[in-house]
Amino acid sequence: MTTRGSDDLELQLRTLREQQAQLAAAGQGSGAQAQALTREIVALAGRLGFDPDEAAAIAGQIDAPAAGPGHAMAGEYRVLRGFAAPILAFAMIVVGAAVIGLGQPTAGAGLIIAVLTLYILQGRRRVARITIDASGALSFPGHLDRIDRIDPAELLGIDFAYRYPIGVPEHKKAALETVDLRVRLSRDRSVTLAHGPLWRIAPGREPVAYVQLERHLSAQAKDAGLKLERSGAGWTAHR
Repeated sequence: MTTRGSDDLELQLRTLREQQAQLAAAGQGSGAQAQALTREIVALAGRLGFDPDEAAAIAGQIDAPAAGPGHAMAGEYRVLRGFAAPILAFAMIVVGAAVIGLGQPTAGAGLIIAVLTLYILQGRRRVARITIDASGALSFPGHLDRIDRIDPAELLGIDFAYRYPIGVPEHKKAALETVDLRVRLSRDRSVTLAHGPLWRIAPGREPVAYVQLERHLSAQAKDAGLKLERSGAGWTAHR
């Protein structure tokens, strides 16, 4: 299977899993539509190379309990960053090179350095890795200062909102969904999540609907004594 073909199948699998999670959230997780989705997920997972037991496990992993030992969301997660930022950075470097070619080496070199610096800093500020331990506690090993196992007492706020490309049709939203997520901590610390689809990379490798992460974060916020306020496609938790 080509890389492009594999990417397309993984995108389809993620979309089906999101639809499955939405049905479960609506209390329709055992209906005919949910059963049909389960069969499609099993078939698609098989095409991606999973054996029957693995495919059945992927199709059955929908919801996670809010907290407690053996948390169903325990594992390592990674956000698959999009290509917009690298493409824009490359385009600006090309512009900088053109400026140098026009006899303005100082301006061109300055533009290239500024673009590279901004790209590196932006990448380091937006974390693409999340770890959830067996108790449900979060840590961000990809953060510049490495934030390990967030203590509820240190949690000051969470900003969460779904995000879609501008002008995307309604029927494609699920496949292109990402989130704006910022976790605010004591001692003037914060973590901002990168944009892109969410994947569990250990144990196993599978797409994860952001609705599952949202439920987990809202439960964490409530357990920490934060007040949730919803607005539009997102919510804010604060003390």
